Amino acid sequence: MSKLKDEGYLSIFPAWKNSDNHQYYENIPIEKFFETSVKGGLEEGSDIEQFYHYLINTNSILELGAGYGRVIKNILQRGYKGLIYAVEKSNKKCEYLSKNYKNKIQLICTDLLSFHPNFKVNAILFLWSSISDFSKSEQPLVLKHITSWLNPNGLVILDTLFPNSLPKNATISYDKNQSCIGSAEHGTLYGYIPTSDEIYKYASQAKLKVIEQINYETNTARKRVIYVLRSDG
Repeated sequence: MSKLKDEGYLSIFPAWKNSDNHQYYENIPIEKFFETSVKGGLEEGSDIEQFYHYLINTNSILELGAGYGRVIKNILQRGYKGLIYAVEKSNKKCEYLSKNYKNKIQLICTDLLSFHPNFKVNAILFLWSSISDFSKSEQPLVLKHITSWLNPNGLVILDTLFPNSLPKNATISYDKNQSCIGSAEHGTLYGYIPTSDEIYKYASQAKLKVIEQINYETNTARKRVIYVLRSDG
């Protein structure tokens, strides 16, 4: 989209929600995701290096927004032996994951907002700024929703960009910590980067405790934050 700075776009920008991003993820090629991962310094798992020690003794992991399998690949390469569930909404990404990780994961092709599993896990991974794909008003609700999938003392591990450090490919920004990525070919992707205070507030509302906040840089010097949350129950 070549006119994202038009007044009309700015006027509707505050009203976006996660479902507005679906078409973008369905349209964008796998190769583009890979390219973005490499440029962001995440492809080799610089994020996973920061928290993998929390996963070593778990026997089940559920990844939200598994994409093309970047996280799955890096966890398997580190020798993880537990059960891996992968939730992915995009039909295109599900086909790719099924083809490349068919016998290594339990693939669930659905929208996480409507997903109500009949099982519980030890850890939920919500990486690559996936929480930012949800609007500010949706984020606390999403965290509360997924917390119900945890075993007692289970973990939610999520990461974000530093607040006010918008994605490099953001076409425009609007108000504090919001961004918009768009192209005529792929559609529009909206985002909101939560502050640390907001993550702590979301965690409290979901009855989670922040046990560690990890500020780190990726392999390409992108500053990011990982939050390790533990359920109270």
